[in-house]
Amino acid sequence: MDIEKFAEICGIHAGDGWLSSKSSEVGYATSIYEEQYFDYVYGLYSEVLMLERDRVTKESNIKKLRFYSKRIQAIFINAGFPKGPKTYNLKTPNFVFKEKNLMQKFLRGLIDTDGCVHWRRSYNNYYLYITWSTSSETLAQQIREMLKILGFKPTFYQYTNTRANNKAWHIILQNMSDTSRFIKEIGFMNHKRWIDFLSNPSCRKYMGRAGFEPAISTEPS
Repeated sequence: MDIEKFAEICGIHAGDGWLSSKSSEVGYATSIYEEQYFDYVYGLYSEVLMLERDRVTKESNIKKLRFYSKRIQAIFINAGFPKGPKTYNLKTPNFVFKEKNLMQKFLRGLIDTDGCVHWRRSYNNYYLYITWSTSSETLAQQIREMLKILGFKPTFYQYTNTRANNKAWHIILQNMSDTSRFIKEIGFMNHKRWIDFLSNPSCRKYMGRAGFEPAISTEPS
């Protein structure tokens, strides 16, 4: 198994995947408006996990990949993922902490699925924010720790998610030195994240100050 690609799969699963508590089903889902990324994930899962009994469905605005395999479910369980609801029980697989490149892949899988890239206005300027949000305190602390190990300076705070009526955590990169490094060294495989980054008129000014080319045409491997 390609351990780097599996680290990215673990980030993807932590964000938008599930393990059925009643069967051997393993799944992943995303918006139908992220067709490009769905195809990327499908290819990654097929290559690394050697899918069996898989099927793709569309339900309302959601596209889902489901496959039934005790072997693959056991791989995720051995990595530390729970069966059934995972919202509060998520944690980073232990093997990810062994190498920095594995942390980078995990964080990319997580930002591509359950993260956010947005511009925040302050007076007459816009500032780029790269944000992870989670209801798992353990995962939140681990994301912060991984970012620190990689040399970033994340902002970390707890808030109340009024919609779900529970506590949650934000981990944010907001300094230009951090956001530009993340984009250059880790980046995104989900084109929606690139669009979120490139959509603001301040993007060209930001790229000039951060040392980017006038336009980003390729994503990291």
